[in-house]
Amino acid sequence: MATDAAFLEEVSAFLDKSGIHVPLEPVQEDRTCASAAIYLNWVSVSSGIESISSPKKRKTDTSRAIKRKLQREKEVLRKQRYQERLKSERESLRLMVSELSTQLEKLKWRRRSDKGNNGDVQNLPWRKLANYEHQQRQLAEMEQKKLITAVGIQASYINTLQRALPGDSSIPTDFSWPTLT
Repeated sequence: MATDAAFLEEVSAFLDKSGIHVPLEPVQEDRTCASAAIYLNWVSVSSGIESISSPKKRKTDTSRAIKRKLQREKEVLRKQRYQERLKSERESLRLMVSELSTQLEKLKWRRRSDKGNNGDVQNLPWRKLANYEHQQRQLAEMEQKKLITAVGIQASYINTLQRALPGDSSIPTDFSWPTLT
């Protein structure tokens, strides 16, 4: 009996350690020690099977936990890389803005200094010559209009005088001058 009690104590400790709960049935008086031993063997074998399968569960649980942990670490690293990329892109854009602003200021300064030195685009020699010739042409066209008007007036005087004088047929009577249209 002492050996049975020690054996039951070991089984109880084993079951407590493995976390398996086996419902205890009240022992009936008609059960013999042999049937109790068979029952205890069955319990120990079944708990042994469960204990054999539980390391797999523990391994899968730990591997799942490790996978989750690795996945979280990967996500953290990916986020850090993304943030670093954003930061470097922002910095490169800031540098580009400052460079472009500097170039713009240089161009504005050059344009102002070019206007100050040359005055305006009107001061170019060929443009000066073109403006002078354009003004001379306008003056010549105005002079031509005045002359044509004066010639037309003189022609009308001549026609009026010829009609008033008695008829010398050697002088042409119709003076038609070109008119501006």
